[in-house]
Amino acid sequence: MAGGLALAQALEAQRMAAAEAVQLHGGIGFTWEHEAHLYFKRAASDELLFGPVHRLRARAAEREGLFGATDRPPYGDHRGRRGNDGPDKRARPDGRDGRDGPRKAVTV
Repeated sequence: MAGGLALAQALEAQRMAAAEAVQLHGGIGFTWEHEAHLYFKRAASDELLFGPVHRLRARAAEREGLFGATDRPPYGDHRGRRGNDGPDKRARPDGRDGRDGPRKAVTV
C-alpha cells in the first residue's frame, strides 16, 4: 500500500511542480531555451505510464479494504463478469447490442 500511495503522491507533486515552473517562467518556460518544458512533458508521460493518480489511490484503498471495498472484487478484476452486466444491461462493451441499427453518415 505504501508504494502505491508514494507513487501517487510523487506523480502529483511532479505534475504540480512542472506546471508551476512553466507558469513561473512565462513564455520562455515552454520554449527550447529553458528546461521547464521537458519537466512538464516528463510529468505527462509518467502519468500515462503509471496511470492517473486517482486510480493509483483507489487501487491502494481497495487492496487494504478501505471505504467498503471488501464486498467487491479487486480493482481491475473482471473474473465472473458476464457480457451484459453493465449499467444499462447491454451485451457489447460499447453499450450497443444491435437495437440501435446501422449508423448513417450525416451530410451537409
